[in-house]
Amino acid sequence: SSRASGSEPNSDLCSTSVESIDDPPFTVCGPPGWQNFIGGRYPSDTGDEHDCDILPYLMRLATPGSDSPSKHLFLDLGSNAGQCTYLMASKGYQVVAVEEDQKYIPWLRATISANK
Repeated sequence: SSRASGSEPNSDLCSTSVESIDDPPFTVCGPPGWQNFIGGRYPSDTGDEHDCDILPYLMRLATPGSDSPSKHLFLDLGSNAGQCTYLMASKGYQVVAVEEDQKYIPWLRATISANK
């Protein structure tokens, strides 16, 4: 279950969303021009978002012998619009997203709403 404080986001915030190529896929909402940065699909061969790709592997290393990701918590500090947050949630982990920069909060909320 995902939650964020505040009101429901404006649906226009997801007009610049991208869909992951992960299995299962998820949607990440971002500011205008953002989809050009990551190539229109996430993760992109032209963007920086590959830093999330290794996280499921690292979590498996950190939890040897566990066959249930839902028993483990992933803390995403500096979650931005939720790219790594939703990658880990899509793999079954419990996730807490923390973002200090207020300019990303509307897009993080929109991402949460788009994946309910």
